[in-house]
Amino acid sequence: MAISIVKQLQFEISNDFPGNGSFDAILNTITRGDPDKAQGMFHLGLCKVGPNGEVESTQRVEIDVKECSMAHAYWDLLAFIQDFQKNRTGKPTKAMLTRLNDWDPHIDLRNTNKTKRTEWRTVYTINWLYDLVLLWSSIILQRKNGVTTGKPQNFVLENVDWSANGKWGEHRRLWGPVDFTADITALAMHKESTDVKSRILPHHVFQMQCIVDSFTVSRGWVYYPLKGHVFSRPSQHNVLQDIKHFQNRPNRGINYSIGLLLGVLEREASMHQSPTRHKSQIEMLPLLRDDLNIWLGSSKLAYGLNSLPPSRFSNTNKNGLWEYSPYLCGTGLADALVYTYNYGMLTWDRQPEPTAMLHLYNMLRQTGSISHPIDIYEQCLTFFGDTVFVGGKKPTQNFLQSWKATCGLMDVMGCSMQRRTTRRTPIGATDTNPNDLLSNTPKRIFKRRSLLALLNDTNWRPEKIADADLPTFAILNYMRLVEKGIVPRPGVSSLGSDAIRPNTSAVPPNDVKIGRSGSTPEISEELAARVNAALGIPDDFTTGPSPGPLQGNSYGHHDPFQLNNRGFLETIQRDIVSDIYGNISPLSAISYLHLLAFFKVIFMAIEEDGKHIKAIREATESGQKEPRVALTTWALMEQDPELLDFLGQKITTFAGGAGGGEYSYFPEFIDVLGQKEGASGSERYDSDTGSKPDEQCTIM
Repeated sequence: MAISIVKQLQFEISNDFPGNGSFDAILNTITRGDPDKAQGMFHLGLCKVGPNGEVESTQRVEIDVKECSMAHAYWDLLAFIQDFQKNRTGKPTKAMLTRLNDWDPHIDLRNTNKTKRTEWRTVYTINWLYDLVLLWSSIILQRKNGVTTGKPQNFVLENVDWSANGKWGEHRRLWGPVDFTADITALAMHKESTDVKSRILPHHVFQMQCIVDSFTVSRGWVYYPLKGHVFSRPSQHNVLQDIKHFQNRPNRGINYSIGLLLGVLEREASMHQSPTRHKSQIEMLPLLRDDLNIWLGSSKLAYGLNSLPPSRFSNTNKNGLWEYSPYLCGTGLADALVYTYNYGMLTWDRQPEPTAMLHLYNMLRQTGSISHPIDIYEQCLTFFGDTVFVGGKKPTQNFLQSWKATCGLMDVMGCSMQRRTTRRTPIGATDTNPNDLLSNTPKRIFKRRSLLALLNDTNWRPEKIADADLPTFAILNYMRLVEKGIVPRPGVSSLGSDAIRPNTSAVPPNDVKIGRSGSTPEISEELAARVNAALGIPDDFTTGPSPGPLQGNSYGHHDPFQLNNRGFLETIQRDIVSDIYGNISPLSAISYLHLLAFFKVIFMAIEEDGKHIKAIREATESGQKEPRVALTTWALMEQDPELLDFLGQKITTFAGGAGGGEYSYFPEFIDVLGQKEGASGSERYDSDTGSKPDEQCTIM
């Protein structure tokens, strides 16, 4: 998101100063062409205002011009590109090798001087970039060397389209900052005579700085303009921890979920004696699993690529590309979560079981056949109730009519769901941008988007997200209400005729009373106080028009909180944490493939154990293409008490006390406004990091 802000500023600079939009031109302007001479020209002061309005300076420091201007990141990036251009094979020149060898990732930076620290960081940066570009270009370089085809192929490297959406983008090589990687690879593949300074843009250097800072901070080195260089004990946090949870959390990770669903789909195909049933999914799921294991958290360079140089970190950690980059781990995991969410929603939309099970559960709860709420179903209704039920309201009667309206059943007994005729395009390796394909494929029922998916769709520009798409409980949504001069206050059930009509599906029932579809939720005193505390809103804050234009913020025209870009990022950070680890609406954290298998297994048990019930027996033996649609239809007619009691018993037995955490990739949920809950008990949520200092969220 910060990169998106930089890109917008970069665009404005290019418009105002044509021909001077490169980072080199901007750096030369700021430092007057000499960063060394510019040192001492820039100071930062801290002042306080007295009770009578007098201003007193409390601190004044000379800032490190090279650090604050990101000059080191730019020079290191440029040095890498210029060295790579000399042979374009992925192997550093002899002169560079002399500089890069003998790098120690575990050096105690507290015991080094500035010159040694700066060189240590430069060596890390260049080594890391060599691994990154070599991995990205390996698909071409190996063909050029004749490894994959048996015969060397001729490529004009400077003319290859290295972009993620280009010809070679169909081959997954990396999760995370693929646009940055493609841009740097394209620059490095130009001939040595090409001057790339004018092509290195501010957002390239800013992203490079973020990558480097994420590592140096993990090693205990932080630069603050006021405090200077600060050193501490290196973090013990395992940067791959969350990726490992996502992949291999016991009985919860994506690998387990895919394996479970594959087994269920294959069993269904066997039961129906139809080898082609679920064929596209059975073919796709192993490919998805491979992509999420081979390219996420693991570099192919760690195992060696024929004809290509080994990882530059081979002497210390062959997987250094990932393990020495918290930034890559965070962006890679975010990318993977968006992909699996989009794929999960598409899969749910093309299978009848999720919609059928939610309709059945609601009917059985309303009629008393299920006496107590089951957490996982309640959470699914919270997430998707506004689209599963037409009008967004859970029906309390006329359940069959609601079912027909939702699924588009044209005939009560015909049992043909129109949505199943949607074009079934296998999502495979031939799609140059699978995420776009998954996101843009029309969905009839499960249209809800996670916040990560919404941000990904808008290129991380939250102002482009429609009001109706934001979760109600998102602080960003709350800010938009305030921006319009309409802040929900305790006990207020209507925000006025001009109010934003937010999506109410993400609001927890204990804190917010949800009215009819499209109505504004009534917010409790406790919830309002917690939101105000999180935003820093005074207790006596009153609603009204926004006081004026936004100061230094690229997102919107007005802001009652007067947030600058940093303040905005800190605020929306809570929404992102909530989307991944939150205890209210963690849409990105749930394994929808695991849940789909769970729903299917329940239906299998109903069909197997309920043959003594006429409706179940007739549905399974009717020869219908979708017997579970027929069974759901008959149940929702409410004509068979024995059937309803049997369904309620089965659903309750299988669910047990399972909540969303049972289907989450991650072992803990965080109360983003207060407590962090987990097996180890409650822990305070750190508003600066999104977690405890030693257990930081990888994505953050």
